Amino acid sequence: MRVITGFRVGLSLGVVVSLAAVGAAPLVGQEPSPFAYRFAAPARVDFEPRGEGTLKAAVLIDSPRLPDGADGVTGWSVSVTSTAWEITGATLRATAAAVVGEDPLGRRRLDGFQLIETVVDDDGDRAPTVVSACILSLRNPIELDHAEDPQRILQLTLAGPVPPPGSDCVPVGLLFRPGRTGAGQPVLNQVTWRGDPVDVETVDAVVQICPRRISCADAPANLFLTTAAVDAPGARTDEVDSGLLTESVDRTATIDVPRQAGRPGELLLVANLSTRGVEPGVDAWRLSLSVRGNLDVTGATLDDTAADPLAGGFRFLDIVDAALPNGFTGVLQGQGVVSSVALESNGAAGALPPTGTATVLAVTLRERPRSGDRPGEGEVVWSDGLWAGPPNDPSQNAFTAGGEVGSFCARQTARVRFRIGEPFVRCDVDGSGAIDIVDPVRLLDRLFVSSRGLDCALAADCNSDGPVDVADAVFALGYLFLGRSQPGAPFPECGLSPDFPTAVCPPGSQPGCR
Repeated sequence: MRVITGFRVGLSLGVVVSLAAVGAAPLVGQEPSPFAYRFAAPARVDFEPRGEGTLKAAVLIDSPRLPDGADGVTGWSVSVTSTAWEITGATLRATAAAVVGEDPLGRRRLDGFQLIETVVDDDGDRAPTVVSACILSLRNPIELDHAEDPQRILQLTLAGPVPPPGSDCVPVGLLFRPGRTGAGQPVLNQVTWRGDPVDVETVDAVVQICPRRISCADAPANLFLTTAAVDAPGARTDEVDSGLLTESVDRTATIDVPRQAGRPGELLLVANLSTRGVEPGVDAWRLSLSVRGNLDVTGATLDDTAADPLAGGFRFLDIVDAALPNGFTGVLQGQGVVSSVALESNGAAGALPPTGTATVLAVTLRERPRSGDRPGEGEVVWSDGLWAGPPNDPSQNAFTAGGEVGSFCARQTARVRFRIGEPFVRCDVDGSGAIDIVDPVRLLDRLFVSSRGLDCALAADCNSDGPVDVADAVFALGYLFLGRSQPGAPFPECGLSPDFPTAVCPPGSQPGCR
């Protein structure tokens, strides 16, 4: 939070009423809204099948379209509900509303306004709804500092039954639903900005509640992700130990993806099908892959996979639109990819080997950078329930083999983190993109004559031994004029250090590689 000067519009009890949403008209000309509400909740939670489970979630306020340095909101109102599980608790502790603003001396302000209430219909037709409203100060110029976005404004606890062992996951919907009555007034999802109520873009969420299963490492049919094709096209019969994003397909795998400053990063992610003794071999499959966070699906293909080419078979591929609701829950389902493949039905030629690994799908992802060019992060999750057509029904990660239907063990989550990394050429001291006599001369100058430091010490480490010293200049001269060994990677083309992301050149230090 921050104290602002030149407070243009004084807040009054009328603003409190408008925050409680008596249907005040939103600010004209805010399309799309500069503000957004979304949930902070896991995409999937595995529980021990012991009857009941609890889940923690939070409501976040974000300002993805607000220019840097713009005024912040001075108040907000929220109305949320759920499906499948009930909201059993709500609090403003550890949120932006907890202190209701502080003055520069750190003393608590008591002139703000808070409301939090759980609303239950008398007829019991609808799930309980939590409504909340906050004004940071009625008399003082207090606003949120949106440089700190996203910020929590409401904490939730949900509870409900856990599916029994061996059963499918249950989708729990977290929904923004305006209009429920709190403190005698219908509450809208709005903020107060520059003295006026402004509608907020809302993004619902779905959490898959699943019974904890045995390790996928022992499963007969498994799905896992790599950053390059394991084998394309077709299958292979030997065990795959390399290329996995993680040591176990049961854990979250972290992928650090380099990108240049000011440019969104991209990633090719490959889905692979692995079987152990599935007789007479998998002859058809359906995949459902969800994408969360600061990631956009920009492409998907079945080319150069086990589904290419097909002779007399069937294949279907669709990128799921984040703005379309799930047909079963009515909740916006987010982005994802759905694929269906049936190989030709002519005996062994129409099925994958009973034991082996095949590449079955390739997806291209692009980073959606956050404000200030902060690198984005996201997750890619095997998620049943995405809707796509045909046949326009919820997809499941499943397969058929000899007429029998089975489910893939698909627990792996790929956590994608984009990191700013400036490409360079090893021993290119001046950042020109190539090595010549200028580079050892400049290195000696920076080491012994000039007080100016190196633009990128990583690039100046010609012999790749870590420190930069006179040995690197000698190494460069030996390569240039005596035919000695060339520098290590990246060389001779621009690239990143093998130790990325822990070792990078500063942004803008290597103009020859941009």
